Amino acid sequence: MKLEIGGMRKMEGWLSIDNREMPFNIISHELPFDDHSLEYVYMSHVIEHIPVACSKSIFSKIYKKLKLGGKLRVVCPDLEIILNAYIKNDMSIFNNKEYQLGTVPKEYMDLGIGGCVISQITTGVVGDDNDSYLFTKRTNGDYICTFSHISGWDYNMIFNLLSNIGFINISKTELEDIDPHQLKGQLCVNAYK
Repeated sequence: MKLEIGGMRKMEGWLSIDNREMPFNIISHELPFDDHSLEYVYMSHVIEHIPVACSKSIFSKIYKKLKLGGKLRVVCPDLEIILNAYIKNDMSIFNNKEYQLGTVPKEYMDLGIGGCVISQITTGVVGDDNDSYLFTKRTNGDYICTFSHISGWDYNMIFNLLSNIGFINISKTELEDIDPHQLKGQLCVNAYK
């Protein structure tokens, strides 16, 4: 079995779990699969919407469900690219159609490079209903996720997290065919059980 977490694509041969379609909370719920039953778990632009403090628990659950030799692929905005833009005072990657980071709301863009950078790490967009969208999606009173970014990740952070759980052959990669956003600015990491 192959599992995409956080995607709404219907790929042949893949199962998909997404909180927009079902009441599933990756933070508090167990993955609904037998241990050692998944051969591939894919997460694109999910991890930046989850508190860093919850990440070890989430990836430990994934590790438990992967078969020996199973693959995990994580794709997210690359914090190193974002911070390098800050150091160089280069706003060109923000709201650039060649990059897949995160849309910079106008109120952040108006603050300059610092606002652009912060919007990629923690964004509290205020909606028409005056909700900040930090924790708005609920099922039976249980927080599901945030539509906003609430964390930022670089390769060393993901490497350390995954290796501490037991993943092996962890590597930073280029974009692969499975990645829906074939754009710059993304951190792509493969790891194996």
